Amino acid sequence: MSEPNPWSAADEDGISNQWLGDPLRASLKGKRLRRALDAPELDPAVLPTNWRQVLTTWVRKATATTLIKWESLYTRAGTTQANAVEPLFRMLLKHGELELKEKRTPHGWHPESVRFIDPQRLRRALGIAEPDEAANKLAGRRGVTYSHPALEAAREALAPLPARTALARLELLDALQAWHDAGRARSHATRRDFALFSRGNTKGISPAEWRWLEEQFDLSSLGIAVHAPLLLIAASSRFEWSGGVLDLSSVPSFIGLPPSVMASIETMTNPPERWLLLENRTAFEKVVLTRAPDDAVVWLPGYPPSWWREAMRRLLALAPAPALIACDPDPDGIAIALQAGAPWSDAMIEWHPWMMSAGDLAGLAHRTSLSQRDRERLDALAPPLAAHPELAALATWMREHDEKGEQEGLFG
Repeated sequence: MSEPNPWSAADEDGISNQWLGDPLRASLKGKRLRRALDAPELDPAVLPTNWRQVLTTWVRKATATTLIKWESLYTRAGTTQANAVEPLFRMLLKHGELELKEKRTPHGWHPESVRFIDPQRLRRALGIAEPDEAANKLAGRRGVTYSHPALEAAREALAPLPARTALARLELLDALQAWHDAGRARSHATRRDFALFSRGNTKGISPAEWRWLEEQFDLSSLGIAVHAPLLLIAASSRFEWSGGVLDLSSVPSFIGLPPSVMASIETMTNPPERWLLLENRTAFEKVVLTRAPDDAVVWLPGYPPSWWREAMRRLLALAPAPALIACDPDPDGIAIALQAGAPWSDAMIEWHPWMMSAGDLAGLAHRTSLSQRDRERLDALAPPLAAHPELAALATWMREHDEKGEQEGLFG
């Protein structure tokens, strides 16, 4: 194989030429390459916005061996950006970012094709993902499955989708699995709570992704509220705000109030002397029927979502009083009680577990064995339980007897 022709000395613009073929037999059919060999790299950040947009379309899928026809530079730029093609091309050529292939015609040298020298570097500088990155990541996920049947079915249905879309939805499935494993299916969280959990941003899930999630899952069964959440409360108090008055004593049972109403409450007359929080809905309704006039009973929707915590902080600021918190006597119940009690702890007001002693669990007629996740949950809860001896004793009993129970059996 013959050696390629040498590059010529650079011209006044720093561009060198290399003949393709025998330079001694140059003809009207000759071809050459043009390239700046020793130019400083270009920082795309210095380019005008519309130039960066055009450059993005050029290098998005380019490789170091891809030849782009000269006419394609205009086609890819589009009619609105056509004026940017030649000045951008000259800038890139001057900085050694591309190599131009020309052919000789009776009218002079005519550009034929362009090859980017290091399109990967330009993509990094422009913040563009590598064209095969999504496909490679997706290929690396082929052996990953989900323990939740609905999640696994949704994963299998992603096969026909583009790699980038499939990866984004796998990210949501990962978050749903983690959400489920953390016991969050026992909550009534909002979509904003799940978006924050999954992507660190309350608006991080697009409308199209929410539609897909709704098609694949019963979100309410996973503890993600589709509709506006409600704080369920029974009390003898009177709420007042600039828009009106609500006398809870006129309600024979309990009432559901949206977070926006809770946030607007300005004063609370006839405040309760004690807050009773119950996780189990059946137990909550039973206690509502027998509550003392000085008690306020609130439903605790599993792991307390942000809207519930904010509502309770608001009520506690208006009516500071101790609390009794009743959850299932199981590892998740202990974790839920600790989270629900946080507003009281933060306000330095007493709260105590209710019907959650080791004796209460031992007295249940029906108990079930702990799972591996339950044991791991108990291990993780050990440090915070030091400040709550009754819950610590419950956790110890569960470990020793390998059993847990449900709250409903404690409120007959």
